[in-house]
Amino acid sequence: MALDLSIDIILTFLSTTPMIISACFGFYKYAKGKERERSFLFFAITCLFFFLSFLTWAIAQLFDDMSIAATYAPIFGVFSSIALVFHTDAISRDTVDPRKLVILAVLATGALLKGEVYYQNYIFLMLLQIYSIIMWTYYAWKIHVNAPAHIKRRSQFYLIGVIIFAAGSLWGSMANAVTMMNPGLVLLEILKDYIRWELILGSAFMLITVEFARMPILVNILPSNALRLSVIDISNGISLYTYNWVRRDVPLSEDLFSSMFSGISIILNESVQQGNIREIQLDKAKLIMKQSGAPFNVVFVLIASKSTKALRNALDSFATKFLSRFSNEIGKDNEKSKYSTSIEFIRECFPFAID
Repeated sequence: MALDLSIDIILTFLSTTPMIISACFGFYKYAKGKERERSFLFFAITCLFFFLSFLTWAIAQLFDDMSIAATYAPIFGVFSSIALVFHTDAISRDTVDPRKLVILAVLATGALLKGEVYYQNYIFLMLLQIYSIIMWTYYAWKIHVNAPAHIKRRSQFYLIGVIIFAAGSLWGSMANAVTMMNPGLVLLEILKDYIRWELILGSAFMLITVEFARMPILVNILPSNALRLSVIDISNGISLYTYNWVRRDVPLSEDLFSSMFSGISIILNESVQQGNIREIQLDKAKLIMKQSGAPFNVVFVLIASKSTKALRNALDSFATKFLSRFSNEIGKDNEKSKYSTSIEFIRECFPFAID
């Protein structure tokens, strides 16, 4: 069997290189990360299925057998779009949105089941791709809007990468759909040859991967905002350190808050005897707590809009650093100025929090 090794096929093969590099990066970040971010895992799976999809197209062209692409490429396209929606869900919330699952199930079923019209499956596949693109672009924009000032530049390039991906994906999908339903459009075929959507997608994936490598905390900016962090000595009912991300019109009394929380902790521990308080749910916020063991008797209280894995891990990290640094002062010296250097732990543990 003669191989048709044209420049188009070579370019298609080349476009798969950044996709597999991005996939390997995502799997690496997920495997090596202490928190095992789901967003990196689904980003890797997305890149992997895009790689397989374009690799299938390249092999089909190489052997001049488009039945290979017609059989396998749509399947890879469906799973790449599903993985992309899961990626956006992972960067926007801790749990999977059931509404997104219903939408994905309907569109994926329509894309995979054989329809009466030959292009019916492609229409569902295109709708699935458009839905995943809209989700990713929307959350990339939200990340940029909510990003702290010191990472705005990185979030901007991340957003640009997603927009490039969206433009390339929409161009390729629309162009293929039009030529499929209206074959013989010479001008569109020429434009497809010069505006290679696979190269656009490859470039977009590389830009996004570079930004993830430079600033991995981009995936932690959503969905919750940290509002206030307090370190309270429960034994004495006093605040050792407080940091506010959001300024209040009416200042909150640190001593009142510390005394109230110390009293609640003591009462619940003595009456209920079911362990320490971990979270308190309010109408518009949540109190996340980390209580140290003996001999410190210190509780770390984080007020946030929601409780997320990233915030809980950040609070645990802050508590560990705080206790390590001030182990000799806690319980002996209650002067707040002694603990002011904790600001460096805030920057280290909560770099994604919005000031």
